[in-house]
Amino acid sequence: MPTGGLIPFAGASAPSGWLLCNGASLNATASPEYAALFSVIGTTYGGSSIAAFNVPDLRGRSPMGAGTGTGGGTSGAAGSVPAGGVGLTNRVLGAWVGDERSQNHNHTGTTSGHSADHSHSGTTSNPSANHSHGMGRTFDTSAYGWNIFGGGAGWTLPANSNTGGVSEWHTHTLTTGGVSANHTHTFTTSAYSAGTSENMMPALVTNFIIKT
Repeated sequence: MPTGGLIPFAGASAPSGWLLCNGASLNATASPEYAALFSVIGTTYGGSSIAAFNVPDLRGRSPMGAGTGTGGGTSGAAGSVPAGGVGLTNRVLGAWVGDERSQNHNHTGTTSGHSADHSHSGTTSNPSANHSHGMGRTFDTSAYGWNIFGGGAGWTLPANSNTGGVSEWHTHTLTTGGVSANHTHTFTTSAYSAGTSENMMPALVTNFIIKT
C-alpha cells in the first residue's frame, strides 16, 4: 500500500504505520515519520505547512472520486474512457460536499398575463316607454276662430305651434370603472429550510485509515 492510501478499517484504532482519517493535525518537522505523508497530501485536507497539516477527515463521510465523471454512456475500446452520457459535477480534491439532512423546499410559478387592458360596457333594455314632452310654446286659438280641442276631421295645428314631439323607445349605454392593466400572479408553497428526516442510503459505520 503506497503512502497516502486509504482503506476502510473495522477496528477502533489504527494499526502501526497507519493513521485514523479523523482530521488530526500533524507536524512532520517534529515527527519526521510523517514527512512522506506530507509530500503526498500536503495541506489539501487542511493546515498551512509541513509543521501543521491535517489528515483527511472521513468521520461520518464517504470518499468521492475527484474530477468530472462522464455519468455513464457507451463503453469504448478496452482501456478507453466511456463516451457519451451527461457530464457530472467537477469535484475538487479535498472539497467538502453533501448534507445528510433532507431539505424542505418551495415551488414558485407565474401565471401568464391573464387580463389585457380592457373596459366593461353594457346596455340597459328599453328603460323608458314612449312618452310625450310638454308644449315648446303656446298660441292663442281665438285668433283662428275654433277650439284646438274640438276640431273635426282633417284639422291641423297652425305651423307656429310646437308640441315638442314624442320620444321613441330608447336605450342607455353605460361604461363601468377604469381600465385594468395587464398583471400576473406569483404563488409560493412551503418554505426552504433544513429538514429533520433522514436522507441517506443505508450504511455500516467503520473507520477509514491512511498509510503514513
